Amino acid sequence: MRFAGVALLLAWNSLHAAEPPLKLFAKNELDAATFAKAVNHFVDIGETTAINELLALSCNAKPDVVAGSRVSWVLRVLYLPKTLEPLRKPGYGALVDPAPEEAFAGWQLFPLVRSGDSYFVLSVSYLLGGLAEHPCDYLHYCLANGTFRKEHIPVPSRAQALEDAAALRSSPEWRAIKWAAQGEGGSYSASEEWVWKFVSSQAETIDALAE
Repeated sequence: MRFAGVALLLAWNSLHAAEPPLKLFAKNELDAATFAKAVNHFVDIGETTAINELLALSCNAKPDVVAGSRVSWVLRVLYLPKTLEPLRKPGYGALVDPAPEEAFAGWQLFPLVRSGDSYFVLSVSYLLGGLAEHPCDYLHYCLANGTFRKEHIPVPSRAQALEDAAALRSSPEWRAIKWAAQGEGGSYSASEEWVWKFVSSQAETIDALAE
């Protein structure tokens, strides 16, 4: 019974959509076009129905499983801040692969980033020293503090996403990231090349035949 909501949603998808809008939550693969289509699916069905579907996904999931973390990615884009202050990120822990979050100060969608028409995820793995925020709780936070998006986001082609990824890597924001540091407060070393490969893969894996 615990996973009945997710099963019903996936079954509904298979009957009512040529390309399941919840593909993002059912597979480990990730690309910028699939992400955009998932966001637009929730925009299309409106906030009330979207909340019901997201609750079924998030309340039956944990942060360390595919559905749990990916619900939070969609919420980062689906809900806009009511004030000039950006909505906070989900409390799932520290991302494993990029540099510490301080290196991404000003990245309002962290752990996502928008470049041109594309949204990219910086990492999918978390380190946690305590108890993670539940995905369902993060959804309730967004409901209380955000405004539901009314307009679609662009669905990038493979060519567009590749262009957007390259623009991200050459941007001042990316070039300002400190991938390694050492000091009295501690030290860290992150791989810019690894993070770049992960970001660019989200463009490269877009199926040109499905565009």
